[in-house]
Amino acid sequence: LHRSIMQGIAVTQWIQTQSEIATDRIAVFGISFGGIIAALLVAVDQEIKAAVLCLVGGDLPYIIRHCRDGAWRGQGVSTRRAAYLKKRRITADVFERRLRKSIVWDPLKLARYTNREKILLILALCDRVIAFGKGLQLRRAMKKPKTVILPSGHYTAMVFLPFVRWIAYRFLKKNLLR
Repeated sequence: LHRSIMQGIAVTQWIQTQSEIATDRIAVFGISFGGIIAALLVAVDQEIKAAVLCLVGGDLPYIIRHCRDGAWRGQGVSTRRAAYLKKRRITADVFERRLRKSIVWDPLKLARYTNREKILLILALCDRVIAFGKGLQLRRAMKKPKTVILPSGHYTAMVFLPFVRWIAYRFLKKNLLR
């Protein structure tokens, strides 16, 4: 996470050196893990003027422990987590406690540094990858930015992609062309 944030900051710093780019209109858009990275980036990089955060949440130790991505295919976080627990012979409770001690970069911890006016959250009501409740928890911590709730799960949100593109475009246009 730290490396991703540092790379994001490096990109915005590079953009600042480009005379042909409108440096007062830098935005970030992220979905799922990319949304988590974007939520962290918007908290620490003041050059970002708007952010669309899709299928995102805070409290990474909880998310990592309870994530159900790839569970039906035998892939993803859930499979890696099970292998990790088995190899180390620890319970999920111990795993989550260890994560709480070691994870520094968490959108929930940095939410107070965000400006709710420049954020659009898009959450999925039936999300089992990043639990909907953790999206709402992040929303509260960010002081309730504009939020759109999709009647879908994490992967079935793809059905709403044209709507997400339209609502994101409108939000970014409004917030970047003031």
